[in-house]
Order: sequence, then structure tokens, then C-alpha cells
Amino acid sequence: EWDVPAQIQTIEQLIGTRPTGLLINGTDPGIAQAINKAVEAGIPTVVYDSDIPSKRHAFLGTDWYQVGRLQGEYMARLIGGRGKVACLGILGMSNQEAGFRGFLDVMKRYPAVRFIGQFEDKSNLELAAKTAADLLAAHPDLAGFACFTDPTAPGVALAVREAGRTGKVAITGMNFEPPQLRLLSEGVISMLVGQK
Repeated sequence: EWDVPAQIQTIEQLIGTRPTGLLINGTDPGIAQAINKAVEAGIPTVVYDSDIPSKRHAFLGTDWYQVGRLQGEYMARLIGGRGKVACLGILGMSNQEAGFRGFLDVMKRYPAVRFIGQFEDKSNLELAAKTAADLLAAHPDLAGFACFTDPTAPGVALAVREAGRTGKVAITGMNFEPPQLRLLSEGVISMLVGQK
């Protein structure tokens, strides 16, 4: 789970140890001030995954808009260009929001697709499973889930299996970790986008 105050505290504590450099996951814009303190202390500081507007020296990350587009294009094929779809991930995080935007831009080309929303899972498998189960109960005709964190697709897959909807609900997800790859080989997850 993301704990922004704890991340800020950790960064500020590390500044005092004068590390050779810092590589910081850009979890929330609220950490910008801590990043700026590190840079002002003369510590080379790189932000990764999701960029944070700050004095950071460099950003290293995936083009999440393209991640969303890839998931959207594949989802449209999987569901035959029609049906209800939802996105799960971390709301408000810039990389996730870019992914959602890419997905939605593709879905706009399919008038028979109904987007039911973006839903928070805090990058937590259990919350993803519960959210997906609630969505499946509320929308028995749900056609697909686009998942934007590592634990999201396995959590959604659990809910889809428990609902007896394996093979009937498309799941796209992120990264080539063992749980995702196993579920892909079992046909529960339909597609994964990997990051180098």
C-alpha cells in the first residue's frame, strides 16, 4: 500500500545519511518537497515509474498512456467491440491516470462499448478482488477489466473465477510476474503489458 507520509519521512531520513544517489518511486505529488530537499542537498535524485514535478535530475519510466492504449486495443478485440468494461488501479497517480486516459481514448472509437468507470484498488490484491466481485454482482454482463497495477489482475482473476466467469470476462493486466504469467497460461488473464 502507498504510505506517502512514510515515504516522505524515509526520504528525509536518507538525506541525512548523504547517500551517493536516490532512486524514488513517484507515488504521489506530495513527495515533491522531499525530492527537492534531496536535490538541494547535492544528492543525485532520479524518480521512476510515475513522474513527480520537482527538481529531480531525471525520470525513468514507461509511457503509461501507451500502456492504456495497448490494453484498450486488445480489450476491444477480446470483447468484439461491444460490452461493459472497467479499469482498476490507483486513482490520482499520474502514471495510472495516463494509462486510464489511453484506454478510454481507444474505447471512444467503439460506440457499443460502455465504460462503467475507474475503480481504486490501492495496488492491493484483496481490494482488487473485492472491487471486481462487487462490479460483477452489479453488472452481470460485464465484458472486461483493464488492470493497471501488478496485483490488480490476479485479484480480478480471483473474483472472475469465483463468479464462474473464466473465459467469459476478459482481463488485461500489467507485467510479467509469476502470478500474472501463471494466470495467463491458464487462460484466466487474456493479455499482459510488460515493462523493461
